[in-house]
Amino acid sequence: MTSGMTAEPVILDAKELTSDPELEARFTESAHRIPADLVGGGAALGWIEPHAAAHGRGVGRALTAALIADARETGIEVLTLDARGDNTNALHLYRSLGFTEYGRLPDFVAVGEHRYHKVFYMLDFRRQS
Repeated sequence: MTSGMTAEPVILDAKELTSDPELEARFTESAHRIPADLVGGGAALGWIEPHAAAHGRGVGRALTAALIADARETGIEVLTLDARGDNTNALHLYRSLGFTEYGRLPDFVAVGEHRYHKVFYMLDFRRQS
């Protein structure tokens, strides 16, 4: 790819992803590299608007499950995350994967004239067998 060009995003279905071991391995590698590179560059991760085209395809569940598995394998005791309070799809996903809410910062996130809670979730591996 030449400088200045961007690749078109690829939206995968989780079934498509898990049916091809090579594709799954590349996806996992990219899933780890992208946030590490972004955070390493000082980025504050998050989107103003959720990406509707990716909803319902299992990508968020696959990414989060991979993160949970890696955290468990490396001996992390408590995995934490936070999300904007109006992101009901993400909050439901996290609860369905065993995360529990442990706090909120009311009206913490500003998007234009709107304010949203910042919701904190945790997955405590110490409580799981």
